[in-house]
Parts: sequence; structure tokens; C-alpha cells
Amino acid sequence: MQTTKDFRWRLDRQVNLSMLIQLVLLASLILGQWMDTQRRLDRVSYNVTRLGEQLEQFGRRLDGVNEKTLAHEVRLSVLETRETNKSKRQEDLR
Repeated sequence: MQTTKDFRWRLDRQVNLSMLIQLVLLASLILGQWMDTQRRLDRVSYNVTRLGEQLEQFGRRLDGVNEKTLAHEVRLSVLETRETNKSKRQEDLR
């Protein structure tokens, strides 16, 4: 027959093993969450970097469009001036 001391020692050992298993599982969950968070931070960092590159590229394209627009406005102004001068000359000849 088992004495109370033997029974208590087995119970304590089982509780301690159970606590140890729970701590290991908790640690693995924490580690898993930390790794997942790091992976997500890496993805966010990559996306922010790509967004910055795309923004710079868009800015360059916008500058190019702005330059072309100014060039076309100058050309249009020159053509309008020529047309106005041509119309005045034709009126003067009449």
C-alpha cells in the first residue's frame, strides 16, 4: 500500500510536469507570434520601400508631363500669335 508521502510526491511531479508542458507551449506560442510579427514587419517595410520608389517614379513622370504641357502652351501661344498677326495683315490688305 502506498503511503501518503509517495502519493503526494507523484501528484507534485505530475503537476510540475504539467506546468512545464504549459510553459513550453506558452513559450512556443510567444515565439511563433514574435516570428509572425517580424515577418509582417518585413513585409510592411518592403511595401513602404516599394511605395516610396513608385512615388518617386510618379513624381518624375508628373514632372515630364508638366514640362510637355508648358512646351505645348508655348507652341500654342506662338501659333495663336501668328494666326492673330496673319488675320490683322489680311484685314489691313482689304
